[in-house]
Amino acid sequence: EGIFSAAPVFDRMNPGVYVVSFNAGPAKALAAFTITDLGIVVKASKDEAVVFAADLITNRPVSCPVVARGSRGDATEGTTGTDGICTLPLPPHGENTEIRFVARAGENLAVAGVTPWSEDDSGPLRVYTYTERPVYRPGQTVFYKSILRLRQGDTYSAPVGLPITARVTDRASNLIYAEQLSSNDFGSVNGSFALSASAIPGPYTLTIEAQGRTREITFAVAEYRKPEFEVTVKPDRERYAAGDTITATVQASYFFGGPVAGARTNYLISRAPWWAMPDDEIAEDEAPDVANAVSDSEGAEYVESGDIVTDSAGNAQITFRIPKDDSEDDLFGNEWRYYITAHATDSADRTESGTATAFVTQGAYAIQAHPDNWLSQPNKPVLIRIRTVDFDGKSVGGTSGDARLIRRVWNGNKERTEVVSRSTWKSDPQGAAVVQVIPNAEGDWAVALTSRDSEGRTIRGGTTLWVMARDGGAISYPYQDLTVRAGKRLYQPGETAEIVVNTAFAPCDALFTLESEGIIAKQLVRLQSKSTVLRVPLSSDMLPAVRANICFFRGKDFVNSGTVLNISRAPRSLKVQITTDAETYAPGDEAVYRVRTLDGAGNPVSAEVSLGVVDKSIYGVLPESTPDIRSFFYPRRIDSVQTAYSFPAIYLSGDDKGGADIKTRKYFPDTAFWEPSVVTNSQGLSEFRFKLPDNLTTWRATCRAATLDALVGQATQEIVVKKPFLVRLETPRFIVEGDEVRIVAVAHNMSPSAVSATIGVETRGLRIKDNDNRTVNIQPNREARIEWTGVAEPERTCKIRVWGRAGTLTDAVESTLPVLPKGRPRTTATNGVLTATTELPYQFRSDGAPGSQSLTLRLSPSIAGVMMSSLDYLANYPYGCTEQTLSAFLPDIALIRMIDRLGVANPGLRARLPDMVNTGLLRLSDSQRGDGGWGWWRYDEADPYMTAYAVYGLIQAQNAGFSVNREMRDRGVSALNQMVSATNKRMHNALAKGQPVNVDSHIYGAWVLALADKPKTAGDTARIYLTQPKKAERLSDCGRSVLALTLYELDERETARDQLEVVWQRFSAQAEPVRSATWRSRAENLGMLMQAAL
Repeated sequence: EGIFSAAPVFDRMNPGVYVVSFNAGPAKALAAFTITDLGIVVKASKDEAVVFAADLITNRPVSCPVVARGSRGDATEGTTGTDGICTLPLPPHGENTEIRFVARAGENLAVAGVTPWSEDDSGPLRVYTYTERPVYRPGQTVFYKSILRLRQGDTYSAPVGLPITARVTDRASNLIYAEQLSSNDFGSVNGSFALSASAIPGPYTLTIEAQGRTREITFAVAEYRKPEFEVTVKPDRERYAAGDTITATVQASYFFGGPVAGARTNYLISRAPWWAMPDDEIAEDEAPDVANAVSDSEGAEYVESGDIVTDSAGNAQITFRIPKDDSEDDLFGNEWRYYITAHATDSADRTESGTATAFVTQGAYAIQAHPDNWLSQPNKPVLIRIRTVDFDGKSVGGTSGDARLIRRVWNGNKERTEVVSRSTWKSDPQGAAVVQVIPNAEGDWAVALTSRDSEGRTIRGGTTLWVMARDGGAISYPYQDLTVRAGKRLYQPGETAEIVVNTAFAPCDALFTLESEGIIAKQLVRLQSKSTVLRVPLSSDMLPAVRANICFFRGKDFVNSGTVLNISRAPRSLKVQITTDAETYAPGDEAVYRVRTLDGAGNPVSAEVSLGVVDKSIYGVLPESTPDIRSFFYPRRIDSVQTAYSFPAIYLSGDDKGGADIKTRKYFPDTAFWEPSVVTNSQGLSEFRFKLPDNLTTWRATCRAATLDALVGQATQEIVVKKPFLVRLETPRFIVEGDEVRIVAVAHNMSPSAVSATIGVETRGLRIKDNDNRTVNIQPNREARIEWTGVAEPERTCKIRVWGRAGTLTDAVESTLPVLPKGRPRTTATNGVLTATTELPYQFRSDGAPGSQSLTLRLSPSIAGVMMSSLDYLANYPYGCTEQTLSAFLPDIALIRMIDRLGVANPGLRARLPDMVNTGLLRLSDSQRGDGGWGWWRYDEADPYMTAYAVYGLIQAQNAGFSVNREMRDRGVSALNQMVSATNKRMHNALAKGQPVNVDSHIYGAWVLALADKPKTAGDTARIYLTQPKKAERLSDCGRSVLALTLYELDERETARDQLEVVWQRFSAQAEPVRSATWRSRAENLGMLMQAAL
């Protein structure tokens, strides 16, 4: 066994497709290859493709026919012209499927495949969808909104009355929610839906469908615990120079505003090069946000680490000296980005992290420089525009320095520099200066600028120039395969862009394309010299950017490169301001939010806004993932063209008067307020009022706004809800009857003075040992921990209320926990007919939990009445293993049918039943194995009977009108089909050898397959028992009844009746069914017999 290689040499072969046969003893393999002199390039947008054909030997364009064939067999045709280019529409094709392009020139054949973009964001309709927060617990309500706009060029309009479908699916593709909506007068829709208490954790997909297209976003469902504090890292200033000392303050603060004192903290410092200083000529949405440049530090190099402890104010300091940078670039200098990360652990052993970024620069400001035109000519003056700015983007006036014009002479890849001229410059009060340089020859040039700040630190900057005497030529320069560069970084609409194409492979023919959402322009260009200048007119309909691309063949190599042409546009942003009537509040206070919307010029404008106020700690579980509304509607650039050529080259998982008079906090939602659609008035104002819940936390308000013509913007604002004295309660998620549990209360003193506080606990359903009030002395900004031990009593729930009193300062908090029984519930039922006086013996179980046993007697005038009395019990059957899940929701389906058919007046139960069925379906989806089957428990091996039972349940739910995940059903049917077929094959030998075969489970699987439209396997199984009496004799009465049901589904009615007759004759003789290992209870056996008889 191994891998072998060989390089056989063949004589020159004619063009064509060849097959190679590989033989190694009995093993054989075939491979195909093509010999051709023809190459094609395919550039495909969503509707059409441009094909360029060229001779691989001469590089010249070729005229030849081209066929494009889609995955459905449809084809389109075209012929390349003398320039080797043709455009043809794409044939119909499936989503994410390849389109094959074939070109032929004589005996030469070229084939290329391309998969067009399946995500059609390039259509006229843009849909911006978001939820009010990124993560939810099972059972919570999700609020969402979509803003829709129709694009016409670079402008938008609001579609009114547009039909929209909203759908939500979980990670297993189960449909959770669906609703038909219609866009309002501002072109938006909004809605909400409640998650099931049994919702499967993981990512959920919200899909908005409009105009036949879909747009998707995701949110998360998790059994999370919100972080109770946050960690921030603040350097003492924003920027430093090499050799400076950085002092960073780590602050650990509870979300209710108190410090985390005594937190054990570990810190790590790393660094990475930084080239992010924005140039003022780049459009606003192109410039990096230096103030918010905290980014992924992956790949950064280690600098230092250590351990510290926070003080009484929750603060700790990190101090380290920045090393001298010996790797400064001779021309333009170098900057660094330092990452400072701290991990703090509080007294409850909970750890949170925070990261900050410090920028290490050359000095107090930066030198920006750009020429009027990067492309120039020898002996022609070039103006270099200089601007000195600080790292907040503000101009720094009165600076001065030197300028050197440097010629970069290349000998191969080795560079030699020559200083041709020197000059000085001085900036005006706005930080602007101009230097004129005159390069005297063709070549690669640089202008190096230096300055010194008030601390005497040297600051470097500069720019480069490309100097050519004409539109094409070759200069002293280390040419690569292909580079493409624009003459300017920003153009105005109507300008002509100059593009420099450099290639070591000149002269050659190349395909030039101008690309965005489609192919705007295309042409054959001759790159006669190693440097060529191309000129491209730019228009406003190309906003905000287009890509200029060059590609060609070099023998069997495909050479491809391009550059982005940025085009200036008027500001399209909406300024959103959020203010509140206060900065801090107490629980239950009314908060007043005022929102104002202004256009780019600062004038008030009417806009539709949404406002969501969310517990800030939620973003510690999962950060906000919704893109900025401005970058969504006005992205920096879009390039939807695909290129191909014709040969390969969260803690996520689930005494005195006491405290009776203290107001108890017990309402703790994660979202305090959500208003999806309010229109600001002509002054751009709107006001929101709501009562704050009991959370002691920081609330983050997020407002997103859009006008009818798609001026868009967003803003966030924070308030703090706190108390000068508070208590927190820490408990487990649930307790078991009889368990001894620890109840922890943490009291915080946020007042300016020390307090003596009395802390007490009150419970129901939990017996507290040594239930006495505790007195603790707490210093300002400190906390005290108090513990009690309790024993769970035989109740279904327990309430725990902890209160604290420190003079006039009070607080109380309450939590309700489920109490699980220590054991499992048992229900024993008997029934009969009452004629006169009847005794019904009842034996209380000796192993029952004290106080947990009860006796219920129900009398009814009819059998139907007896069944009705069981409705609530069946509907609330507990979930556990797969069998219990099915035994819970299958009766729910039967109950729905019974209530509807008999007209039973139980509207409350009827309203609850669909949710119970859907919950069962979700549990089945979550417990399905990777092979498609089900075991008795989630992680058990797949079991034939349990798989059949699960598939039967899915079929019944689907027949009752419920939405069943098709993939889950199909995978289950496939797994069951394989299991039953495998048993069919081994059954004869297994029985002959005395190996056990559960024949009842076997025939049950066949019946379910018959119900699932798998008649072949079901029929093969039934015939085993019909043709081999000895095997049929092993069936219980229940199993033979299932055989009759199978035959009935296969339209073999007479044979089904014969099998049922055998059962009834035997049952009539002994008045008791022959029970099976699968269905052991008398009720199950009789029930199956009755189902077959009916």
